[in-house]
Amino acid sequence: MIKHLQLKNLKAWRDSGSVRLAPVTMLLGSNSSGKSTLLQSLLLLKQTAAAPDRTVHLNLGGDEANDLVSLGDFDAVLAHGTVAPRQFEIVLEFERPEGERVRQGRFACSYGQTASGAVVVQALSLSTVAREFRAVRRERGAYAVWVDGEPRPRDKGPHLAPERSIAFSAEAIALLGPDGAHLQDLSLALRRELEAIVYLGPLRQRPARDQVWNKGGSGSVGAEGQQAINALLSDALQPGAGQGAVLRSVSAGLQRMGLADRIEVRQLGRSSRYELLVHKDGVAANLRDVGVGVAQVLPVLTVAYSVPPGSTVLLEEPEIHLHPLAQAVLAELFADVQAFTQRVMAGSVQTKAQAAKAPAGGGGSGVGLDLLPWPKVDFSKFGPVERKELGRIKKISGANLTRNAVVIPAVTNHDDADITDLEAFRVQLNKENEKSGIKVTMLAFLIKACVAALKKFPDFNSSLDGDSLVYKQYFHIGFAADTPNGLVVPVLKDADKKGIFQISQEMSELAKKARDGKLGPADMSGACFTISSLGGIGGRYFTPIINAPEVAILGVCKSQMEPVWDGQQFVPRLMLPLSLTWDHRVIDGAAAARFNAYLGQILGDFRRVLL
Repeated sequence: MIKHLQLKNLKAWRDSGSVRLAPVTMLLGSNSSGKSTLLQSLLLLKQTAAAPDRTVHLNLGGDEANDLVSLGDFDAVLAHGTVAPRQFEIVLEFERPEGERVRQGRFACSYGQTASGAVVVQALSLSTVAREFRAVRRERGAYAVWVDGEPRPRDKGPHLAPERSIAFSAEAIALLGPDGAHLQDLSLALRRELEAIVYLGPLRQRPARDQVWNKGGSGSVGAEGQQAINALLSDALQPGAGQGAVLRSVSAGLQRMGLADRIEVRQLGRSSRYELLVHKDGVAANLRDVGVGVAQVLPVLTVAYSVPPGSTVLLEEPEIHLHPLAQAVLAELFADVQAFTQRVMAGSVQTKAQAAKAPAGGGGSGVGLDLLPWPKVDFSKFGPVERKELGRIKKISGANLTRNAVVIPAVTNHDDADITDLEAFRVQLNKENEKSGIKVTMLAFLIKACVAALKKFPDFNSSLDGDSLVYKQYFHIGFAADTPNGLVVPVLKDADKKGIFQISQEMSELAKKARDGKLGPADMSGACFTISSLGGIGGRYFTPIINAPEVAILGVCKSQMEPVWDGQQFVPRLMLPLSLTWDHRVIDGAAAARFNAYLGQILGDFRRVLL
């Protein structure tokens, strides 16, 4: 799913800022070249990625039969009045489904013009949380390729020119050796995101009175809604277990909007032609005869229930505006379909001119967060300042943390665990195995203890999927690692099948890869539960943010000696502060208290892990 888009010096935009997108992006309000440019930039990348000539840098269109958009030449695309360097830039961030090699990625590409007038890539950056690959144009069409923050390029030359905006050349991939496979996975993930874009607007075309069913699959949708209607016919007519599911869902959506009671597909005689009947207040009428409202909403609803999860659907508001009730219900339905928990009209944006005209306050729309704008402050008025750009990891993780903090109804329970005996055992183990080179940390014991708690309380080892819970039968534990570039979360796989020494060794290897910036996507995906430890630094308690789609996270602070009453006297005990944050949609307070208590029992007497 494409999550954020930013344009610089592209048509109407000097700098769009980071525009948040979602599975369905509806651009509302009066016609705007700024909003059209947001759509066009994604369609440009989509048609470039599909270009038959892999050496093309950006396909600005011209082939009416195959191109989605045609924008003319470089000067027509570059924002008017742009001074040197005469370049425009497209930046997007995306997220892929669980289980894929690349889960999160960022694309940033700036474009210039050659002496002959052709559009050419000036600088391309493809990055994940842990790695970054760059190709930068040099003199006479040569490109230099960098990896991460290396001071020197790996090589340079015309043979390293990027392909189709989103990929490095085969020579560049071969040059990078083992890193080349990761770069290839990243380019493929970006290509799949662009291929999954569906453009549905503006929907101005009147529907036909009857339709020919071509027996196509129900996942096939078209740019003007024609194939969406065919997808609806396929759902209604194709035999199978889920036959009619999309039709019933679309009917329910229209009913909520007050536009229709239900939709019916009816065959015309014994021909291959079918008509769509709209039932309302006991009267059935052909889709063409019931007005534009149903005709415009119908393909949108069909697409929402038909496209694969994670697709980016672009919907531009039609010239005949949707009724406000229809807009609100569409927002809710898209949220339901894509398993979002907020009632948000995703991706609704305004140009800066429209934002300036918009009235302040006003009670909110009822379908978004309606937050106050972020304060704009000239800090230099109060004293000297220094400005530094956020690092790549902070940019990517920041968006995830914000989503998780806002969307998840999180609660944190604080508790203390007596680890006096366990700490003594840990110290003894390290002395006995000093020559092995493996140092056992308290975190290794915590991972093993958390696995035992997850087995006893399986709700903590689940994830929300719409209205269902997915219970995992594996135990992969993430642990937060502090690196010079920011916080990353490597994942220790199958912790239930490993002993303390193996866990300690693998944690050490993963932590080193994190510090060196060499963690791959596979090293940071698939976690069931995360531990965030500040034990080596200090502090008492804190509220860690859940790492979606997980439903809980454990925060650990520095242990300290405290007087504990044993029934007769106060005795010194080493106490470990625990902070368990949990998702209240899945877990209730009593279960969280039991989880913490059980975890404390295991840490107090580690023999219990064997029970």
